[in-house]
Amino acid sequence: MTDKRNFDDFSMGEITEAASEAGLKARKESLEAGLEVLSQDLETGEFFYEKLDKDGNAVKRKLTKEEVEALKK
Repeated sequence: MTDKRNFDDFSMGEITEAASEAGLKARKESLEAGLEVLSQDLETGEFFYEKLDKDGNAVKRKLTKEEVEALKK
């Protein structure tokens, strides 16, 4: 078990990198568990679901405007 540390011990870059790595790990583990993952393209702002096909390839399905609006409720 690791010792608890204060956020002041880390730079913003280190915190951002750790959060990004944790998010990628959670995405990978969720996909491998057979779950669909909701993601957003940071460049376009578009939302999409991802899941693995039977060959283990990530398949993306863009959300419709109605699906995006339903998520906001």
